[in-house]
Amino acid sequence: PGTTIIKQGDDGDAFYIVENGKFDIEVNGNKVAARSNGASFGELALLYNCPRAASVIASTDAVVWSLDRQTFRHMIASTREDQLAAIIDTLRKVKLL
Repeated sequence: PGTTIIKQGDDGDAFYIVENGKFDIEVNGNKVAARSNGASFGELALLYNCPRAASVIASTDAVVWSLDRQTFRHMIASTREDQLAAIIDTLRKVKLL
């Protein structure tokens, strides 16, 4: 608990998928959402090459899997926008990458 996975304002370098555990999503220090088993986060900074819009902090012991920017972008490079949601949904369900 308390481990920061993503810090608001940092450059995006990975996409994360939660295997287990709980995370708080904070914007400017205020909790705005939560994520848990099967959720994912971090795609916006990778898709739009912009700074992280929020911080993601573990609120319990947790296990996450990550895809680096190059792998993530390669997976979606030729994908239409309407297929992106399906890919992200599938990645959320992956037990082991």
